[in-house]
Amino acid sequence: MNETPQPVRYGGGPMELWISRGLLAGVILSGLIIFAGLVLFLAKGTASGESLTNLVDQQKAAADFGAILRGAGRADGKSLIQFGLFVLILTPISRVAMSVFFFLRERDRIFVVITTTVLLILLGGLIGAALTQ
Repeated sequence: MNETPQPVRYGGGPMELWISRGLLAGVILSGLIIFAGLVLFLAKGTASGESLTNLVDQQKAAADFGAILRGAGRADGKSLIQFGLFVLILTPISRVAMSVFFFLRERDRIFVVITTTVLLILLGGLIGAALTQ
């Protein structure tokens, strides 16, 4: 009896699905946060004298992550936009972290070492950038 060969599935395993869902969730979440921040900024900004040019002014940006969190907690539009951008930056880093987890589960030691090294480099760059501000 001839059996029909099954089609080969590339990139459709559980690891790829979880990673793609995580990336999609991160992008959607950051987009919603940025949109909410923009709406609040435009609603409150004109009353307080803020303009869109102040939004991108580097000298008036929050200097540390604590200030961004405090501002986001107060529903400050500019802080929410900055927090949304931070979530967007963390999205690919979370992809690398999820890859470490999946390679650990598969007991693929070489890829665990490589992916952990990449994760440490990314986190080091993020922390280094935060410390230089």
